[in-house]
Amino acid sequence: SLTSDVYHLDEASCVIKAAVLNEKGQVVANGFAQEDKSSSYINKTSYVENCETSAWGRALSPSLCPYLR
Repeated sequence: SLTSDVYHLDEASCVIKAAVLNEKGQVVANGFAQEDKSSSYINKTSYVENCETSAWGRALSPSLCPYLR
């Protein structure tokens, strides 16, 4: 399964952790991401979505997730 946890969220930035769990509920890979609302034009409205997407990209990276090897 896949989970997301918000570690920090305010009007200026966010930090999210994404995790991949196996059938026993054990974490087999995870990824963290941080985004600032002011860092780009897109982040003005979508910094939380971009943060979660980045965290998932890191968690699902074949080098980190054994299920994708």
